[in-house]
Amino acid sequence: MAKVRTEQITIDHKEGGKLQFKYDIYVNKDGTFATTLPEDITKLFDDAGVDLSRNQIKKKGYFTAKACDNLCEQVKDVCLLYMSRKMISEKIVIQYVIQTQCSYAFDQEGNVAPNPDREWTGMDYDNNPNNRWHQGTIDIDATHNLSFGFQIYAMPFVRRDYQYRSGKVKIEYARMYEDSEICYKALETGYFLRWLHAVPCISPPAGRLLGIKEIDYTENVAEFFVNMIKSICIMNEKIKDFLEPDSIKMIADKKMKFLI
Repeated sequence: MAKVRTEQITIDHKEGGKLQFKYDIYVNKDGTFATTLPEDITKLFDDAGVDLSRNQIKKKGYFTAKACDNLCEQVKDVCLLYMSRKMISEKIVIQYVIQTQCSYAFDQEGNVAPNPDREWTGMDYDNNPNNRWHQGTIDIDATHNLSFGFQIYAMPFVRRDYQYRSGKVKIEYARMYEDSEICYKALETGYFLRWLHAVPCISPPAGRLLGIKEIDYTENVAEFFVNMIKSICIMNEKIKDFLEPDSIKMIADKKMKFLI
């Protein structure tokens, strides 16, 4: 097939946002015009439940017509269908991850033990269901040794649910700094929301068991996460200056307790 031209399409949505991309038009020896939309655009349409034709190799986003103008109209129509979405919900949520990495047991008095051996718990491991391993949110075992620790990620977002003509609902998230009425009002009145929003150096922890959760924003929920982050910062201030052997020996000899 011979390339005829490259077409650019731009459609503004009345609720904000823009759809803009380019696509190439070809013609075969029979005079039939054809195009296949870019993969990223095809995925947008597919995720929104917009029906798309396939070419001979089953690739979605394929259009044909006997006239070049008709082909362009087909592409425009499917773009308008995609942009016909309507926002059905808008709210502020906090996306978060809380991870703990530890592995331990308890003795008969409820004290933490390093493992469930009888030496440490006073109980048989095989025959006592109360004597078992306890894990953090990330399991630690002989094949996945990890350092013990605690990680937190919490960040507010605007969640918008959009519905398309097909009935498909798509969820999109945007950071709070965008210029919108819901962001302006919430940040103006929510101290703890502003606090979370102002944390610049935080991101979800990487790992094979990472799962980001979300919860609807209230000031009480935001305060919970702020206090959790503050507790890590306070812990850091307590221990960061006592990392060298001499300092650790001094603390140990004085039997000083910093965290428990």
